[in-house]
Amino acid sequence: MTLRTLLFILLLLQLSACSSTSLLFSNLSFFTTTRLDSMFDLSSDQEAIVKQSTNDLKNWLKNEAAHKSLKHLENAKNLWQDDRYDDAFEYAEKNTEELIAEFLQAFSPEMTRFLLTLDEDNAEHYREYIRENSNEWFKYANSEDSKDNARMEPSIWWLEDYKTLRQSNRQQIIELVMMMSETMNEKQKESVLERIDDWIDKIQDVI
Repeated sequence: MTLRTLLFILLLLQLSACSSTSLLFSNLSFFTTTRLDSMFDLSSDQEAIVKQSTNDLKNWLKNEAAHKSLKHLENAKNLWQDDRYDDAFEYAEKNTEELIAEFLQAFSPEMTRFLLTLDEDNAEHYREYIRENSNEWFKYANSEDSKDNARMEPSIWWLEDYKTLRQSNRQQIIELVMMMSETMNEKQKESVLERIDDWIDKIQDVI
């Protein structure tokens, strides 16, 4: 996993854990620096790089990504309201992938700079961080259910049909969602619109 992907995942985790998106956004630099410091024990120079990078990211999110996201959500909502459920799903998926790619591209240069500052002291602190948290993170991995699954998977993994199924999983999901959309009742359709409106509200909070 690259550092920029790690930081993207951290941002998503913070978004999902925070009850107020605007609160997270306004304190993005603080939250990101604090989390990375707990992982790597950052020096003052490293903290400065992270703070500058997250401030740059914050400006990009507010001035570019947020407006694009609003436009895409409104377009997906319009398609959904016109009963074009397949088109709405395909449109949302395509543009989400493009926005994530733009996010990583925008975030990459400064985070690469940060990555190059990490030394053995940072690495040792990260190893200790992993040791301290591994029991909680991997509780399931140490369970009997997980061990049973691990014993079963190798025999399944190398079957050609299974490998093919995994490779085509994305297309299978798309087809499944499209098939399910044909059987949705009005309440379920309204629920999708409510979810879209919720994301629109969250984005508007930070603009």
